[in-house]
Amino acid sequence: MNVVMVGQFWFPRGSANAARIRNLALGLRERGARVHVITMVPRPATKSGGSSNGGGEYLGISYECVAPTTAAVSGWRDRDRTVPLLRGQLGDKLRWFVGLYAATLFATRRLRERIDRHACDLVFVYDRSALRMTPSFAFSSWTSAACRTCACAML
Repeated sequence: MNVVMVGQFWFPRGSANAARIRNLALGLRERGARVHVITMVPRPATKSGGSSNGGGEYLGISYECVAPTTAAVSGWRDRDRTVPLLRGQLGDKLRWFVGLYAATLFATRRLRERIDRHACDLVFVYDRSALRMTPSFAFSSWTSAACRTCACAML
């Protein structure tokens, strides 16, 4: 079974949302599922002007970040440097929110590509805003009805 998890959280490390998704993904992988995570949160920008890793693999779980912007950070909230402390300037906050909301379009495109390749049997859409995630969820529901191979769940 191919499972795709989509939402606004850092992966594989980050806040409590990331921990929930990471633990669910690890549990599914242990039961034989191939899991891919699409995260829509802007990656923290590094001091050199670049950004942290936008994708890769974590303990057998592939992941990618589709946010079109990076987040300006002024430090880290924890000792392990897993949750960035965002800068408080207006321009930085605007870039964060633009990236956060624009990522829905990119995530929908990546999800469509995976469904078209038949690389997706189940989609988990994880977010606290159903309105923001409706384009991804509605598209996935329409596609699952069309190809009868993909089921969707919104957490």
